[in-house]
Amino acid sequence: MSVSNYERVITELCGLIGFVDKRHLLGGGKLRMNDHTISFFHDTTGDTEGILVYIDMGSPSDDTAKIYADMLEINFMLGIGQRGCMSLHPDTHHVFYIFRVTLTDEALAQTLLDTLIRFIGDVGIETLKIRRHKQLDDAFELQHAEEFRNRLIRGGSI
Repeated sequence: MSVSNYERVITELCGLIGFVDKRHLLGGGKLRMNDHTISFFHDTTGDTEGILVYIDMGSPSDDTAKIYADMLEINFMLGIGQRGCMSLHPDTHHVFYIFRVTLTDEALAQTLLDTLIRFIGDVGIETLKIRRHKQLDDAFELQHAEEFRNRLIRGGSI
């Protein structure tokens, strides 16, 4: 039953996204989703069967100290691994977001896909990008705010 739930959900996921080679994913192969590489692994180590999901978010920017601090803050906000964690791959030094999805007989691939999309958003990938370029963003926001204020003063449309 354990392997069949994993195989069933991965097979259904492949059907949902139009990915033809389900054996590739079942064997630990990678899937691209936008700019991210995703791997799925069958997890039978705990009390419940699950899928470990690893999302490779790429190399951190040059300001690694800031990125690492941001990752620790995000981990704090995610809360003791309940919604995954940010990490640094020991070999590639890429930033990874890792989470676990519990599998049951009722588990659905659509739920896994929805979870992928939601978790990518929850982690705030865009937040990491924004924080990497905080000074540029602050300058843009100030300029945008000034333009907005001027349009309101002139009575123009926004």
